[in-house]
Amino acid sequence: MGENKLPAGWVEAEIGKIFSVITGNTPSKKNKDYYGTEIPWVKPADVSANVLLFKTEEYLSKLGATKARMLPANAVMVTCIGNLGNVAIAGKSCATNQQINSIVDATSKFNPKFIYYSALKLKPWLTENSTSTTISMVNKSVFSKATICFPPRPEQDRIAAKLNSLMAKVELMQQSLERIPQLLKDFRQQVLTQAVTGKLTQCQTKKEKLAFLLDDVKYGTSKKSLYGIDGIPIFRIPNIQNGEINDSDLKYSKLHNSEFEKLQLRKGDVLVIRSNGSISIVGQSAIIRSKHIGYSYAGYLIRLRCKDSINAEFLNYSLQSNFLRSQIVETARSTSGVNN
Repeated sequence: MGENKLPAGWVEAEIGKIFSVITGNTPSKKNKDYYGTEIPWVKPADVSANVLLFKTEEYLSKLGATKARMLPANAVMVTCIGNLGNVAIAGKSCATNQQINSIVDATSKFNPKFIYYSALKLKPWLTENSTSTTISMVNKSVFSKATICFPPRPEQDRIAAKLNSLMAKVELMQQSLERIPQLLKDFRQQVLTQAVTGKLTQCQTKKEKLAFLLDDVKYGTSKKSLYGIDGIPIFRIPNIQNGEINDSDLKYSKLHNSEFEKLQLRKGDVLVIRSNGSISIVGQSAIIRSKHIGYSYAGYLIRLRCKDSINAEFLNYSLQSNFLRSQIVETARSTSGVNN
């Protein structure tokens, strides 16, 4: 942005011409006396998790601080190696490692939050001006040439206060959005459970052992399946997704005719994952549609073939409901690391 396009009273300048820029360093790890509990020692992971930073994963001792480049409170820290452009404000006096360049206002003429919000906008510039090595890096001399625009201090204070208010609302919205997937999952489970227990349609139901409703229950093939060979498509655990078959990742096996006759899939068969290290995966199911007639399946899956007395779609939904999942989890859970 050119200065002639800025509002009246605003100025654009390079960071290094109006602030001190301090690059952190790492006191020797060989001397354990340099590390302690007194001085926060900031690394990029601390910056990415905080806006106003008081606590860190590691600390320096007072002796270690003499080997570091200390920052005053309100210094604005910017990550400049690796993940570029994360920003935080020092809540108290601290030091950083060499992956961070910090903006220090020695005059106290600038609002620290305004500098913080201005620094957040530098990420594209830092990426564009970083070195082209395997790890992106912006050194002190390059960082100092980045420009920011700023108005008189009273206007900085007003802008920072307004942004604080807006960012707080954005954070609340973000937290609400993050809860939506779990809320939808919980709602789906409630609907499924009500449906398969008769509460959704207020119909009369009875409980029955699953074995009495099935014509056949059979494990899949134990033969190894491979990519790119001429054979029968084999469904595996990754193909069972949200009650349906995902056939985007298929392997194949060469099955003898006798085994294929026993294990070929029909429309309406239901496949169930019978064994996995994750209890949340055990019992997940999928129904076979017309396009997958004649395919087969691996040994970690069980094929359920329904009698006329139960609808296969209904069974597939039932297996996804808490009514059946709770029974599966209780039965399958193991302390050995593999749930069956």
